[in-house]
Amino acid sequence: MNTPAALASLIERAVLEEKLSVALYRRAAELAEDESARRFLVALADEECLHATELGEALSRLPAATRDDLEDEHLALLDAWAHGSEEALSGRETIRDILLLALKRENRARAVYERLARLTDEPELEALFTRFAECEGAHYQRVREQFREELAD
Repeated sequence: MNTPAALASLIERAVLEEKLSVALYRRAAELAEDESARRFLVALADEECLHATELGEALSRLPAATRDDLEDEHLALLDAWAHGSEEALSGRETIRDILLLALKRENRARAVYERLARLTDEPELEALFTRFAECEGAHYQRVREQFREELAD
């Protein structure tokens, strides 16, 4: 990643996406009828909240970014993350609908964090992004297991 400003812009987007996931999972927990599913969704929301906090701390150590500082690769990352961010719950979804949405979000987040880890020149941030990619991959697996349980019911 060539400039701190480009990195800052990408981390700002990551913070936003983590906060959107928190809101999504908390709303989904409110809609879940099954107590096990509710606890699962609350736990996911709590983990995403921790990610947002850690990213915010990393961001506070970087200068603010402008879109002009971003290269095509950085813009592509922002666009990849933005795709699907407008997803919202209407209140009519089933737990299966919500889990399918969660699968898409977790898989997208994992892919973006992997790309961020490859792009950064900062060892501390590379380690953070790699850890988050692994966490999002684990979230994906947990959501998939929960989805399978829902299908079995």
